[in-house]
Amino acid sequence: RRTSTGPLPSAPRWGRTWTLVWMCMAYRPRLWPAAWVWILMFGCAGMLAWALAFALGLAWGLATLIVCALLIVLGVAVTLSNIAVTDTGICVDRVFLPRDSVRGVHALDSAQMRITLRTPPGPTFLGIRPWACREGVLLELDDPADPHTHWLLSSRHPLRLTEAILGSSATHDHDRLGPGREV
Repeated sequence: RRTSTGPLPSAPRWGRTWTLVWMCMAYRPRLWPAAWVWILMFGCAGMLAWALAFALGLAWGLATLIVCALLIVLGVAVTLSNIAVTDTGICVDRVFLPRDSVRGVHALDSAQMRITLRTPPGPTFLGIRPWACREGVLLELDDPADPHTHWLLSSRHPLRLTEAILGSSATHDHDRLGPGREV
């Protein structure tokens, strides 16, 4: 994964969002897993705890359930996808895309997202979490130094993300974004 050609904005390296600490964010969704994923994870933990409680006793079962629940929550928190639209660009986890590299933004519904995932328009950076949502946003890039021609991001609210990208670009006189968009 390539970042911008220039250096990242200076910020302390604390946590997963160290590049976002000092930036002004216009939009920042977090992609928590869907309800069926939580049910599946806690169901597996419950079955393991039930088996150990039956074989070794109730104390082992409860301890296993508590440890598995903590590991599940920790695992989800570590793999949580962070997308942020800032004044200077778009951040996906630790990857930064400068604003002037974006040529077009397209919100995708579930059918369009499925088609785009099956046949990507070219070398595409995937910032998706399939267990979180089925919709997304496709960004077209205009940077010859970038090995990717597109970015595909999953989002529960693709129209809000698209509006945030287009809205924050309008405040910085980047009229290249969005055909027919007046700045």
